[in-house]
Amino acid sequence: MVNEGQVPLVSGFSNDEKWQAIRRDIEAWYQVQVADRGQCDFQRLGDVVLHAQYVLIPSEDSLEKTDLDMVFVWYKKNGKDDTIFLYLLDSDMPDDLNQRLLARGAMLESRAHWMWCNLNDRTGHSSEPSNINVRLMQHQGSTKQDLPVVGDAATQQPRTVWHIAALRSGTVLGSCVLNTTVDSDSGRYTIVGGLFNMKTEAEFRRQGVGLALARFACDLAIDLGLRHLYLNASRAGESVYRKVGFESMYPSWTWKLPGQRSIS
Repeated sequence: MVNEGQVPLVSGFSNDEKWQAIRRDIEAWYQVQVADRGQCDFQRLGDVVLHAQYVLIPSEDSLEKTDLDMVFVWYKKNGKDDTIFLYLLDSDMPDDLNQRLLARGAMLESRAHWMWCNLNDRTGHSSEPSNINVRLMQHQGSTKQDLPVVGDAATQQPRTVWHIAALRSGTVLGSCVLNTTVDSDSGRYTIVGGLFNMKTEAEFRRQGVGLALARFACDLAIDLGLRHLYLNASRAGESVYRKVGFESMYPSWTWKLPGQRSIS
């Protein structure tokens, strides 16, 4: 069933438009995660988005509008002790950005592998094992407590977060989150959603769990009226996501920064 209030689909997406859509959805996902913890865990400096454990840098232009030192001042005050990851949503790295971040203690971690799926053109029909039961988790406590349930997001209206779990005989094999974004002007779902926290428990890997989760998430997204999904794939997950229609975008960049106590 397609959402009748769906924002109209524009014809095609340029790479810049894809990055913009990803940025908006990730920012919404960050806000959902910190909704119950107060604004100290979320901040926007110009176009740069700060979360307790993540920095989202939309583009080189966004850095020109934001003093990088202010980012580190914020983390000195508000960051957690955990590792912080910095994501640049741009395939081209500014010439001096890596050196500036290295000088502040960050380490170039990897090329982030973002993937994009046009749900209208899904390909592949490989089947997952029939003994895997994939379903929505409606609220915290409905199964194992370590499912990625975020506060009361599953009961808010309009609902934007959908928690999906793969089970076998009551045992959780893996889980993921589908995040959708509501347009602030129309109150309707936008056409782009993201898959987060895709996880298969170690003892159940290579058994079709990731494929079952990804296919269920795509079907759910279509039912909600979405037209596109994106995710950040691990090396192990890339081949799985291709089976349900995801394709590689241009790679972007990721840095890792030790916990805030080590930020000088």
